[in-house]
Amino acid sequence: EHLQSVANHTSLAHMKSLEKRTDWHKMKTDVSFNKGSFVRKGAIDSFKKEVPDRLIKLFESSSSTILNKYY
Repeated sequence: EHLQSVANHTSLAHMKSLEKRTDWHKMKTDVSFNKGSFVRKGAIDSFKKEVPDRLIKLFESSSSTILNKYY
């Protein structure tokens, strides 16, 4: 039940609906965002075109324990 709740709250559809909320609109005006939405298109591996390799490697190395546990 808990895992289903997590899956529902992290789905692409749910994340895109959250982005339409007023507080998200305010946040996007306060922080420097690239043009477009915070929640990207949801295509597999699209982050590889948007995030530098060095940052991906840093994230993977600092998160390896949890990534290996749930990957």
